[in-house]
Amino acid sequence: MLILAGLPLGLRFFVWDPDPGSPAGKLSTRHFCVRYDSSEILEEFARLADLVAYEFENIPHPMVAELEQRVSLPQGSYLLSICQHRIREKQILRHLSIATVPFQSIDSSRAVAECHQKWKAPVLLKTCMGGYDGKGQRKVDKAADAKAAFQDLKGD
Repeated sequence: MLILAGLPLGLRFFVWDPDPGSPAGKLSTRHFCVRYDSSEILEEFARLADLVAYEFENIPHPMVAELEQRVSLPQGSYLLSICQHRIREKQILRHLSIATVPFQSIDSSRAVAECHQKWKAPVLLKTCMGGYDGKGQRKVDKAADAKAAFQDLKGD
């Protein structure tokens, strides 16, 4: 953990994590225990920080991009924008000649049914953003289930 390495050097750490039990927050100079979408906290956080690093991919990209405009962000925000969007992520992997499972971007339940027909197998329908640990995805075993699965995910 970055904090453990920096504290003996006299560095101060400001942690923005909505989890009151955040291990990093407990070691920090100040723990901003609020949601990541707080523009008021973003202002104060950017004012206090000389450098910002993030550890999780579930932090809203717009917030990270805004911080990048105000303070040094060695990781940048571009990779976060890629890994938070499943289609962009797979396109980049393909561009780099890294194998992926067959995928197709879809925008309707009809397109789900067409994928099912094309691949002659169950398909896994996933949202482009926001899904993790099995959330934001539905298995479609037969083309007739496509509409219900698509509608179900539109609500996620």
